[in-house]
Amino acid sequence: HWRRMGIGAGPQQVLLRPGFLWTIVEGVRAGAGYTYAATAPYGELPTPTPLREHRLWQQIHIAYALGDLGIQHRIRTEQRWIAPLVDGEWERPSYQNRVRFMGRGQLPTLFTVDDRRVTLFVQEELFVNVGHGGAAARLTQNRLSVGIGVPITPRQRLDIGYMNLWNPIPARSANESNHTLTLNWVISGG
Repeated sequence: HWRRMGIGAGPQQVLLRPGFLWTIVEGVRAGAGYTYAATAPYGELPTPTPLREHRLWQQIHIAYALGDLGIQHRIRTEQRWIAPLVDGEWERPSYQNRVRFMGRGQLPTLFTVDDRRVTLFVQEELFVNVGHGGAAARLTQNRLSVGIGVPITPRQRLDIGYMNLWNPIPARSANESNHTLTLNWVISGG
């Protein structure tokens, strides 16, 4: 992921997330992997320094259809080591556990591109810190997205959408809401 702010003018985050997914049965996949995130101070309430994060993750993904409506659920657990970057040096990292819950609905429209149907989607993802300090079972982020999926080839599409990214910031007794344009290139296997 390459994330920018201010209509692309300023840095926000670079995120690398390699991993493996295994199909258990049709519609059910398990996965695990690693994430590296380099985050710049951004938004109305920026962090005082850039952050660097190393993360291990595990997930279960379930997909099924109810008629034309495609439904997906994903539960991902993350073990996170987050360190501020001060004067080019990493400070000692803090450790956190987080659980992410994602639900998505996708419906084909009457519009087509090369005889493939454009889709509408709605997606909701909640982030909850668990198991440490005062953050146990505390909502730390909410991402609500809506958009369209434009087919490129039979196995590729471009998802174009709007995401409202909400972050509660307890240290400042404030909340931040970021309005975000999302572009996702989706490649599906055979």
